[in-house]
Amino acid sequence: GDVSLESAGHAMVTIDHSRRIDVFNPAAEEMFACSARDVVGRPFDELFVKDDGKYRGDILDPGLLVYDIGQPRELEAARRDGTNMFVELIVRPVDDIPSDHPLEKRKNVRTTYVCTLVDVTKRKQAELAEYTARIKAQSANRAKSTFLANMSHELRTPLNAVLGFSQLALSEKPVQLNDRQKEYIGSILSSGQHLLSLINDVLDLSKIESDRFELH
Repeated sequence: GDVSLESAGHAMVTIDHSRRIDVFNPAAEEMFACSARDVVGRPFDELFVKDDGKYRGDILDPGLLVYDIGQPRELEAARRDGTNMFVELIVRPVDDIPSDHPLEKRKNVRTTYVCTLVDVTKRKQAELAEYTARIKAQSANRAKSTFLANMSHELRTPLNAVLGFSQLALSEKPVQLNDRQKEYIGSILSSGQHLLSLINDVLDLSKIESDRFELH
């Protein structure tokens, strides 16, 4: 009944068969920053933001209610103070059965919709902040992988020259290099090969992170 709706802790709104607001309880007044007299008799749709496809105008379509009956739905609502909020809306139809009294003119069953609204703005803001942070982290990770891949390619070019000339020097006739020179060039070659192995590992890592690595 209206008394329980008025005293309910949650924002509750009832809508008549023409989708106009019938009861707008005190919790709803506080949520929407307006008084009941400002909205009673007005279309329920006016409570919600409609641009950019944010509002689904099929909330009360009978066909949809068959599937969505009692299921929460998130919508962006507009307060009278000009600010917007996200609300979780649950709509439940209640059939109003006319009296069988002979003086009762209404004979058809009319449906009243009882709507419960919960402000979920803080939760949505937290979700948005988490999503934004995740996107930034993914972007930074992609940038890091790209940087590593590019730097690895740049490093391999001069390193290949070091390895090539080291191998060439060691392949010269023995009389042209003494033992100490051979040892030095051998050290350059082995260090270069170790460095090339590390660079290839970095390249593999960057490929794995960018989903371009093929496992054989």
